[in-house]
Amino acid sequence: MTSSIFTASSQGKDDSEISTPPVCKCGMRAKSKRSTTAANPGRRFYGCILYGKQVVSCIICLNGMFKDPPVEARNDEMLADLVGKLKRMDEQRCMMDEKIRLTDEKLRMMDEKIRRQQTREWRLKTLLVGSWAMFLCYLLM
Repeated sequence: MTSSIFTASSQGKDDSEISTPPVCKCGMRAKSKRSTTAANPGRRFYGCILYGKQVVSCIICLNGMFKDPPVEARNDEMLADLVGKLKRMDEQRCMMDEKIRLTDEKLRMMDEKIRRQQTREWRLKTLLVGSWAMFLCYLLM
């Protein structure tokens, strides 16, 4: 893949070496970085180690050069990222399953409590009606 010029506004994070870094025109060895811009998210590039410092020794230090790793390396990296995301999502799913289980248990307990209350209420109503019936029978005698 061909290299393109990296804009000065696209500062990257330090990253592991892609391959042997080139030497900048200022004489300093370039450092492998990863872009954090919207235009090139996560893309690796070489940039002068003086890039972003207050003192810049050459105009080339204001730019970086994109140097994409071989396709196989990018695929391996993407696969590793996806596997990591899958593991995190599986852990989140397990946590959600546990929350659902606990919520279902609480719901079951609340249903049981409501059922007991309804049974008690029915018994009290029956007792009240029965007592009034007995009272009326007593008055009629």
